[in-house]
Amino acid sequence: MEKDNKVVKIIKELGFNPKEGKAIMVKFGGKNLSATVLDFFIPEFFIMQICDNEIIFLPVEYFTSKVKVQDQVHLEIPFNTINSVKVEENLLNYDITIETDTDIIELSAQQKELSGIRSSGVLSSSTYSIFGNENWHKINFDDTLKELLKLNKNS
Repeated sequence: MEKDNKVVKIIKELGFNPKEGKAIMVKFGGKNLSATVLDFFIPEFFIMQICDNEIIFLPVEYFTSKVKVQDQVHLEIPFNTINSVKVEENLLNYDITIETDTDIIELSAQQKELSGIRSSGVLSSSTYSIFGNENWHKINFDDTLKELLKLNKNS
């Protein structure tokens, strides 16, 4: 897909080696209900890309679907700092919790089945249709979650 190729190019230019098909759209989670409601009106999405040695997060400008890059990523998590990864279904989303040596990162990813009509699909597709679309968030979803779970030190 066109957008997928552009993102891979940006990531490589930043000095990372992205794993093919291992990227999805996420939001940072762990918020209370009030913050979740506010977040609906001021959406902030990130591309979570699994690379050879780390997970990186690139901010996405919601209204233009463009990756915001200032020669750096928003967050980088080296594999050797990850202690555990947990993935749980939560209504129309999946909650992803990554525990590192120093932090707990809570994420939310929209389920792939409705991504054609939700923000994750719109942001990860070159075309949009109310009847759904193929987007790299949907295509990559299952394999990306499986790859994340492989990072558990206790597995």
